[in-house]
Amino acid sequence: GIRRLASFEQLEGTEIYAVVGLSHDEAMAGPYQEIISDIVAAIVAILAGVIATIGIRKLVHSRDSIQKVAHRDVLTGLSNRQYLVDTFPQILVATSKANSYLGMIFIDLDNFKLVNDTLGHSNGDLLLAAVADRFRAAADAQDEVIRIGGDEFIVIHRVNEGDPKDSTEKICWKLLQALQEPFAIAGESIATGASLGASIYPFHGKTMDELSRKADLAMYRGKAFGKGVYTIYYPGLEDAHAKENLSTHSELVGALERKEF
Repeated sequence: GIRRLASFEQLEGTEIYAVVGLSHDEAMAGPYQEIISDIVAAIVAILAGVIATIGIRKLVHSRDSIQKVAHRDVLTGLSNRQYLVDTFPQILVATSKANSYLGMIFIDLDNFKLVNDTLGHSNGDLLLAAVADRFRAAADAQDEVIRIGGDEFIVIHRVNEGDPKDSTEKICWKLLQALQEPFAIAGESIATGASLGASIYPFHGKTMDELSRKADLAMYRGKAFGKGVYTIYYPGLEDAHAKENLSTHSELVGALERKEF
């Protein structure tokens, strides 16, 4: 209920305003007081805006730092599963707007458990970090290498020109080749390989769930053929996988009956 003179300052990059007011009576208390009061109010508002802006910038920086930590795999320095979940929708939107393609490549190291069991988990961690470095070096500059947990990785391969299947196959081959040389861990020469499965946006899916499910299926298809290979998803792979499982089960039952083991 008090008549006031007010001044305000918008805080940079926000929807927040710093407002300073003086009562009309105070402003009119003496000659030229209205002008002086407005000037004082404006100065105070600007100072309040500066102080608040500094505070907001600190909060934003703190938020960004927390987000970076939340999105980073401590062991390898790669992005992690949470980063993939949080950013993949935006990645797909950008890919769609650019009329380009995207390869999602699942990687599972072969026989990694044997390394952990033989040399211990700390040396297993050293191997994972070394593998991550090689994957980073093998991937294209625009690609992202992500550790989603354990000995599993994902490479997001951006295809801006050329045939997306051919481009994805080339990256898969480079990733496999990156593991050809043994790793020197704890004085031991450790050889490890990987099985890769890939799906391609938008042919094999338009969501993270669709693409990841099909890339995962393709990867396990490769493992069934003896590991150390890459497989690009193709329509009908689910049926072929199910039929092979049924056939294998039937053959095992028959083998037991015939004492063929």
